[in-house]
Parts: sequence; structure tokens; C-alpha cells
Amino acid sequence: MTTTQTAVALVSSRTLSIIEIPISAPKASEVLIKVQYALFGAADGHAVADQGYIFGYPQVLGGTCVGIVLEVGSDVAHVKRGDSVGAFTQPGADRATQQFVVAPGCRVNKIPESKIIKPVHVTGMVSSFVTAWWTLIESLRLPLPLKWPADVTQMKIDYDTDISVLIWGAGTASGQYTIQLLRLFGFTNIIGVASARSAAKALEQGATHVVDYNDINVEEKIKTLSTTPIRLAVDTIATTRSLHEVSRLVTEVGSKVAVLMPYKPAASGQDSAHINEGGTSKFKLEIPQDENPFAAGVEVVPVYTYRWESNPALKDNLLINTFPALIQRDLIKPQPVRIFNHGSLLERVEKAAAATKRNELGGERAVIDIAT
Repeated sequence: MTTTQTAVALVSSRTLSIIEIPISAPKASEVLIKVQYALFGAADGHAVADQGYIFGYPQVLGGTCVGIVLEVGSDVAHVKRGDSVGAFTQPGADRATQQFVVAPGCRVNKIPESKIIKPVHVTGMVSSFVTAWWTLIESLRLPLPLKWPADVTQMKIDYDTDISVLIWGAGTASGQYTIQLLRLFGFTNIIGVASARSAAKALEQGATHVVDYNDINVEEKIKTLSTTPIRLAVDTIATTRSLHEVSRLVTEVGSKVAVLMPYKPAASGQDSAHINEGGTSKFKLEIPQDENPFAAGVEVVPVYTYRWESNPALKDNLLINTFPALIQRDLIKPQPVRIFNHGSLLERVEKAAAATKRNELGGERAVIDIAT
């Protein structure tokens, strides 16, 4: 095998280019993967268009890859050469828009046989699944088990699952997997807030009700649908508008609101009522106290997905055992993908970036064909 490889990277502000980088050998706890597919996600879109999520230039992109194992380190036992795998290619290690990836073993999942999920689907699942699980156990502190018995299709947990739970941003990838997991663990009143075009998908994922966040009566409709006061909420959008909207719905002392970082405040002079996922100014990794609209006694918990490995049980189980078990039993659903496979590798990434910026994907995940 050659010692260098081709990658697509952001080399300066809003400039994508082909670069050549070394191919690393895996250490004892790592896996070398020949990449077939790479995810171009929302964070990549912000990096290219808005200069958000920049960790330094050149920056290879892609939060998930799917491919074939070429080599495993001596401490890795759950995958072997030739296995089809997915990998969470988060910052701090190899990213996905390159020909070969070396990933820590705890971030690599074997892709089992499934009736509904193909390897290309896994490209759009891994990062959102991790985000959703981490949000529920770390920020909302739900007691989700990591072991899944073979004959169980729904797991009961030690929690009141009849309470009303609000998911603001139910059409986002992380919002949809949060809904799926809540339904899987027996929650009966999951209220999603999404755009009109995402409503059907959120209902399909398991939401009990979906309200259009552009509805002039959105607050009143959510209150009508809530069978109990809303004490658990997830804001996957994290803008000035979304925080204010959720703060009017979650007011009980002791309630918890998980907010997916970064926070995207309204730009100076910008009407925050019209901000959802785009048109924001500088990202922030925390919500300033003077911009926190929640009542005293409501716990607002930021979600930092890339810290999920700080939980040893998750690090040792979530992608190694739990995620493959749910795929194999068809207990989680994939999202639709749009494969970019025409033109050069650079052109494919550029097309994915353009489609993301123009909001053309309509709920599909942008997947770049790396191998052909």
C-alpha cells in the first residue's frame, strides 16, 4: 500500500482543495479503514460557509465514514480485517473525506446484517446516534441501559415515561434519533417541533405530535398537546429564537433543557424570530448568562457531543456493542441519504457543500462516495 493518500480539506476561509496526506499505521487501540463513504454534515456546512467549527487549516471534513477494515491494532477485538464498519470521525483524529482513516477502536462499529439498514445508511447515522444517546443520559440523565437482550424490542427504564417531552428541532438528524430512542425506551408523549416538510418524518421516527415552528400559535398548540407540564426538553437548534420559544414552554422548577452546542445567537440588528438553522452570527460554546431566557430553577444543560468518551461505560459499549445490536434487530431506522458520486472527489464535496448551504437536502443526509 502507498504511504500517502488524497483528501479534500478546507485550506482557508471558504476554500476547499485536494491535498496529499500520509497514511498512518494503526496503534494498538486503533483501526485502519479504507473509506467508501463520508458524511458531509451540518458542522461541515458551517465550517465551509460560515467559518464555524474550524479547528485549524487544512481541515479535512466529515463526521462519519463507512468502509472496510484493512488492519486492526492488537487491543481491538470487536472488528477484524475485511469487516464493513462505520466510524465516528470526530475532531482530534482522522476525518472522513480522505481515502484511508485511522480511528480509535471505541469509535468504530461493525455493521451487522439488517433488513432495513445498508452500510451507506450508517454513514448518516453514527454521529447523530451518539449525539442523541449522549444528550439523553448526560444532559437529561435518563438511565438508558447499554446492553440489549436479544428478545426485547422495547426497554422499560426506571423513569416516568408518561411525561411530556419536547424536542425543538425534531427534523434535524440528532432530533430524529432522540425521538427514536425516547420511543424505544417507552416514552408515550413526545412533542416534536419542526418545519412543515419535516413533520411526516418526525412522526415516522416516533413523535406523538409535531407542531410547525412557523405556526403563529406554536406555543398554544404545544401546551394543548402536553398531557403533563413539560419537564424535559431538547433544543437541537440552539439559536436565540429557539431558546426563547422553549423557555416559554419549560418553566417548572427542576425541569431540564438540553441545548446542543454551539449556541448561535442572533446577529446585531437581526430579527431573532426568523433564525432557525442559518443566518446566524458568531457561534458560542456556552450560553452567556445575560442571554439565558429560562426561569430560575430550570436547569439548562449544554450538550457537547465530542465529550461522550468521558463516560467510560459509553466509550466501551455505545458503538462497539449497543449501536450494532440495535441495527441487527432493526430497532432503529436510517435516514434517507443523497449520494454525491459524480465528478472528481473535490467536485463531490463542493456539490455536497452547496446543497447543504442552499438547504436543498430536505431531510436527506449528504453522503460522499469516496471509493469510486
